[in-house]
Amino acid sequence: MSVKVITNFKEKSREMAEFTSDVKKHAFQVGMTRLLDEVGFTSVQEFMDTSNKGKPHKRKLTMRDGRLAASIVGAYKFGVGGSDASQGIKESIRKVKIGVTGVEGIIGSKVPYAEIHEHGGTIRPKNHKYLKFRIDGEWKQVKEVTMPARPYLEPAAKKAAPENAKIFREEIEELWKQANI
Repeated sequence: MSVKVITNFKEKSREMAEFTSDVKKHAFQVGMTRLLDEVGFTSVQEFMDTSNKGKPHKRKLTMRDGRLAASIVGAYKFGVGGSDASQGIKESIRKVKIGVTGVEGIIGSKVPYAEIHEHGGTIRPKNHKYLKFRIDGEWKQVKEVTMPARPYLEPAAKKAAPENAKIFREEIEELWKQANI
């Protein structure tokens, strides 16, 4: 006596292959996008002085018009004055690359002064002998200005790191539920 056992392994294998492809395309893309959002919001909320009092903060970047903050969070108005969501989107850098070895996300800003605030450095005039600017209503004229580093993205990325696994797990679990395999 014998019994023939019929399986649907072939069909399930195909479904699993499709699921794996979907995980790579969807869950990693959405997961990394969520993680970049987390880094952006953490950056602005915890590493920028958003009180708009105008006085420089010793360790935090003082937000004046919200342009840099809007570019970091990407699509949300965060400031006062002229910053709006569309400008924030135009000046935002958000990239997600999915490769054979993993997923990589890049967040940044095209705002010209973003890098000097993150890393610090010296500003010198390009076309004139002096830099001219106003502080508390008084005009200053100097040959260079040394800006202290007031990092906002790097510490936010480090602070968001524990969320990595949780965010990707949630996206994969949601995709698994939808797959109904």
